[in-house]
Amino acid sequence: MKLTLFHKAAFWLTIPLAIQLGVIGWFFHLQNEAEEQAKAEQHARKVSTAINSLMRDFLILVNATQNDQFTNSTFSFFKYREEIQHIEDTTNTLADLVKNDPGELAAINRARNNFYEMQRLLVETIQAYRRGNMQEVLQTSRKTHEITKRFGPLFNEDLVKEVNRTEEDIEVHAFEKREQTRRNQRITLMVFAAISVLATFAVLYFFHRLISMRLGVLTKNSYKIAAYEPLGRLMPGSDEIANLDKVLHDVGQTLIEAKRRERAVVDNALDVICSVDDKLRFKLLSPACLKVLGYTPEELEGSRLINIVVKEDAVQTSESIQNMMQTDECSATIENRVRHKDGKVVDIHWSLHWSKSEESFFCVARDVSEMKEAERMKQEVVQMVTHDLRSPLSAIQNFFELLEIGLCGDLSDKGVTMLRAAQRSGDRMMRLIVEMLDLEKIKGGMMPIEATVTPLMDLFEHASQAVPIKSGADAVTIEIVPTEQIVECDPHRMMQVLVNLLSNAVKFSPPGGKVVLSGRREGATVVISVKDQGRGIPEEQIVAIFEPFQQVETTDATMKGGTGLGLAICRGIVELHGGTIKVESKIGEGSDFLVILPLSAEAVRAQEMLAADAP
Repeated sequence: MKLTLFHKAAFWLTIPLAIQLGVIGWFFHLQNEAEEQAKAEQHARKVSTAINSLMRDFLILVNATQNDQFTNSTFSFFKYREEIQHIEDTTNTLADLVKNDPGELAAINRARNNFYEMQRLLVETIQAYRRGNMQEVLQTSRKTHEITKRFGPLFNEDLVKEVNRTEEDIEVHAFEKREQTRRNQRITLMVFAAISVLATFAVLYFFHRLISMRLGVLTKNSYKIAAYEPLGRLMPGSDEIANLDKVLHDVGQTLIEAKRRERAVVDNALDVICSVDDKLRFKLLSPACLKVLGYTPEELEGSRLINIVVKEDAVQTSESIQNMMQTDECSATIENRVRHKDGKVVDIHWSLHWSKSEESFFCVARDVSEMKEAERMKQEVVQMVTHDLRSPLSAIQNFFELLEIGLCGDLSDKGVTMLRAAQRSGDRMMRLIVEMLDLEKIKGGMMPIEATVTPLMDLFEHASQAVPIKSGADAVTIEIVPTEQIVECDPHRMMQVLVNLLSNAVKFSPPGGKVVLSGRREGATVVISVKDQGRGIPEEQIVAIFEPFQQVETTDATMKGGTGLGLAICRGIVELHGGTIKVESKIGEGSDFLVILPLSAEAVRAQEMLAADAP
């Protein structure tokens, strides 16, 4: 049977409650005995009082009949009659009091019969007295006197003896019964006190054994869980505390397993995972520090991070970290150069997370030396390629122009076709070189942005004019939605973005399609929209198209032209302006490219001035 903690507590608390109820019941029993004893004493006193009253009235009656006082005056006669009536009433009362005692009741009934006879004679005496027959009065008085003689001995011998015996028994035993009752009460109180003490100790033992000790086990298990130590055996039972212990065991096992996996990840990580205190001293390090920095974790623990940073980067590193602590910035990244144990310089990328509660940094240090070298070599290759290709490509394009104007003689139709194909390939190659240079400038942070306050309509008109559009009935049209919005941007670079987006929209629009160019304000931003009616972009490629050399279909480069770098350059330029670019598209419904730029204070003031000058 599964007992909960409530059931166990209820069981143990029921024991003292049952003892208390038993003691209360016993006290009620003693109280009832005392009340019965008191009633018996009161009953005896009432019987004694009634006997005394009856004896007193009887003596008065005897004296009256013996002295013939009733013949002397009317008052004495009526007094005699009243005494008879009072004796009868007292006799009735006494009979009611002793109705449960057959002996006493028999004596009272005999006395009552005499009273009835005396009452009859009294009536006859009164009637004779009223007729004036004194002889009859004397005869009836003598009969009355005879009745009183018979009544007296009967009363004294029977009733008085019986009542006196009852009173003596009550008086003899009353004191003993009261003492016995007091002794029983004292014994009951002592037993109750002893049982209460035992019950209290039993409840305390229950509380200590079933609650305190087990809560102590839970507390120890909690500390062990915090220390990732294995817990002891499961607590027996099925109550709430035992269930909680089972939960703690499950949690402890889960945490230990998670800690083991975490330790495995840290120990096998290629990057250095470490913690640094607010004094920039290493606290804990992963084993990867031996491979990355040349030091074992034990060699670096307690030493300052700045000690292994090269002198030229030490001040900037310290300032960056201190700034994080002062501004309560949680996460940041920095790059510096670290002196390897063997003396070589290693480029390190640090990902820092500041925990204010623990006053520590949690860091991931990655060796980016090879990446830096690869980036440097790539830049050199790009510069070499662009420089070595741009000059001869320009010469080739110039030669194509000379051929086109007939400087080398007239070309056949086939020759003209081949020349124009070569010119298109040369133009595409030149665009690729220019765009590669722009992309490298953006990545290297070398593309300058000269922002000025510029109306959107000026950008829209110049951009639409710069996009080549075929003429004819199937020509794609560019619709500009008028706007008075003003932005702060680099007009040349933003034109480059809009021309690229419009060119793509025109290229991928169906014959006779329409491209809508619009701008609007949304909160603290300005949104530029280039919406076409083309084939749309699959959802899984919406993010990828902004990466270099990414196109929706592989044939787009040859069929539609383009280098695959345009959208990547657009994203870079927009991000240099502090904005974002995204696309909303559905297959078969076209695409909507959105350029979102922050609305600067200068642009707002210019907008207000323009509105104030408007008629």
